[in-house]
Amino acid sequence: MIKFKADNTKTGKTLIGFGLSRMNCERLLADQPIHIDLAELGIAGYEVMIFGGETEEAMAAQLRKAGLVVTWK
Repeated sequence: MIKFKADNTKTGKTLIGFGLSRMNCERLLADQPIHIDLAELGIAGYEVMIFGGETEEAMAAQLRKAGLVVTWK
């Protein structure tokens, strides 16, 4: 996986990006989420979790089962 932070000269905003390999994608669908501490990119105090599922409803159910408060669109 590639993790990056860059200045977007077109929008004037900071862009945070993650590039996933095929193996990363296979792991996500095998219920193996990727956890990223944004301190690695110089952004302390935040984490990101990337995960996958068959539907948005199924993914929201996974989060609730894990005890996470879920608001999604």
